[in-house]
Amino acid sequence: MKKLTKSAAIRKVLRIDPSESTNTIRDIVRETYGLEVSNSHISNLVGPYKERVRKGPAGRSRLEQAGKFLEVCGGSLREAVQLIHTIEEQRETERNQ
Repeated sequence: MKKLTKSAAIRKVLRIDPSESTNTIRDIVRETYGLEVSNSHISNLVGPYKERVRKGPAGRSRLEQAGKFLEVCGGSLREAVQLIHTIEEQRETERNQ
């Protein structure tokens, strides 16, 4: 059986969720595949997190998720924003308890 390389493990994690942060990718690779990878290895392979989120698959993934959320809100941006504010208020209330 062929041993999984560090790069292949990083790519597998990103296929599952391209919006993961560099630290989270590192931790998942360690826990799942038993491989130690550095943040610089991840950034060199797939780019820095901010760039991935803005330009890459993570950004597209978030756009897709936002589009689905908007669909759930009946296509109404106003309703989506109101729902987000309601969630923020609930979280704030929970933090203050």
